[in-house]
Amino acid sequence: MNSSLVFGYGSQADRFLIDQTASSGFIYAFSSSGIIGLIFYLFFLLICLIKILNILIFNQNIYSKKTKLCSIIVLICILRSFIESSIAVFSVDFIIFITFYNYIRNYDLNKRNV
Repeated sequence: MNSSLVFGYGSQADRFLIDQTASSGFIYAFSSSGIIGLIFYLFFLLICLIKILNILIFNQNIYSKKTKLCSIIVLICILRSFIESSIAVFSVDFIIFITFYNYIRNYDLNKRNV
């Protein structure tokens, strides 16, 4: 098995391989960090998605409107990763994603400590 398939080609490998920016966060994750990086990327998105579904669907009565709005913004960023690589690289989408996800996480931690 080729080591590049397992570990990828490094940052901005999409430009090295296809001479343009990757059209998906998943393609970018696979090209830059291989199968291992893609597994971590999918695991991270799955954890975020479970948290968001818990807020928006399963336990919606205990969360504030602000937390629900932040969850929707994080969900939009995740959905955009299917058609854009902006969340996979350090960009404005990534900053927005991390900011709102941290708000959700901190809100949840504060709610448990009260």
